[in-house]
Amino acid sequence: MRIDLGLGKDSVVQPDLVVICDLELLDEKGLNGAPDLVIEILSPSNPIHDEVRKYNKYLSVGVKEYWIVDPKKEEVTVNLLKSGYYESIIYVKGDRIKVSVLADLLINVADLFKGYKGNEIVEVEEARKQEREITYQRLDQEQRKAECEKLQKIKRFLNMGLLAGDIAKGLDVDLAEVLMIQREMKLLK
Repeated sequence: MRIDLGLGKDSVVQPDLVVICDLELLDEKGLNGAPDLVIEILSPSNPIHDEVRKYNKYLSVGVKEYWIVDPKKEEVTVNLLKSGYYESIIYVKGDRIKVSVLADLLINVADLFKGYKGNEIVEVEEARKQEREITYQRLDQEQRKAECEKLQKIKRFLNMGLLAGDIAKGLDVDLAEVLMIQREMKLLK
């Protein structure tokens, strides 16, 4: 669920899990107000996003309970809104969390991490990172290839005796770039 917190630019968040106790806050467009409970699972590649940025956003709009689940450490930080500030409590395996917005609900922390294989999130993040790097390398290669092709075209047109201004217009390049290449070609002769 995407939530617009109404804080202006960059205030749309997409929590991992949301609990909304007052269904009147929901309409066809989404949520009108702060959810009662938000749970975020830390991303190893960008924990600051959940621990600082989202924390501050949720605090400013009055989210009553904000959990940060750290799969790597196998712990849960529960932030409870009290007098305009979050009171934070860290829970680890063996602890039970009393969900404040759902009075009768107790969650065993060990149950949250059952079946979790320590490195699987890190492995997924690493695979995504490698995929992004390959994509950037491909883009860089394509850009270098395009630049070489453009340079070859400019040189070919200059050798044909076309005017620098006409080449710049025809190839949609900066005239100064064409003139610089023309000077370099004259120096090499």
